[in-house]
Amino acid sequence: MGTFQFVSELIMTLLFLAAAIWGAVISFGKRSALFLQIVACGLGCMALGNVFSFVLQLTAPEEILRELTEGFHIGLLGIFGMFAFLFSASFGQIDGLGDDKSEALQEYRLIALAAPAGVIVILILMLISGVGWQMQVMYGVLFLPAMLASYYNLKHLIIPDVEDGILAAIRKYNLATILLTVLVMITFVVKMYGQALVYGIVSILCGVCALFVLWFAKEGTERWLR
Repeated sequence: MGTFQFVSELIMTLLFLAAAIWGAVISFGKRSALFLQIVACGLGCMALGNVFSFVLQLTAPEEILRELTEGFHIGLLGIFGMFAFLFSASFGQIDGLGDDKSEALQEYRLIALAAPAGVIVILILMLISGVGWQMQVMYGVLFLPAMLASYYNLKHLIIPDVEDGILAAIRKYNLATILLTVLVMITFVVKMYGQALVYGIVSILCGVCALFVLWFAKEGTERWLR
């Protein structure tokens, strides 16, 4: 691992850890919406996964490090867990309030399909990079929650607001979460194609974006509780 990659992954890990700790303090330390608690849990999953992956690269013997980092390891479950929680937050807590399933909103549901379609396009770029079928299956499963979460993030970003202003309060959160989804997937693509510099920059942006996701989630839920 080069110096810049080491520094960028360290910064990303610390930023996700900061988001996880901050999320735990603001969501579980006082009265807060369950939505914010779920988002904080998702960022916590990603933080733990990043810590595992970073420590793995520091401590694993060189002869097995390549096999571990190019295949499945426990740290990757952090990504699955994060997007599973973000999907749960949007679908379980918000969608029933913001979408009455009427025909009038059908066009927004169709437009929102662009988000998982975009995730699939990025996933295809990963799959055609020369990885074996086992890795193709793994990445497909790994980013399945990202497809689901991105659909609801985009739908809640564009769908007309309800009377209580629930959706308007989290517009910025949904936009930041879509951006985080794209950045996380891009880190895999550029790493597979050997773009170390781009990988390092995007990794840091992932950590910064995670802080904004939590910030906007906190800001939105505070508007609900006023």
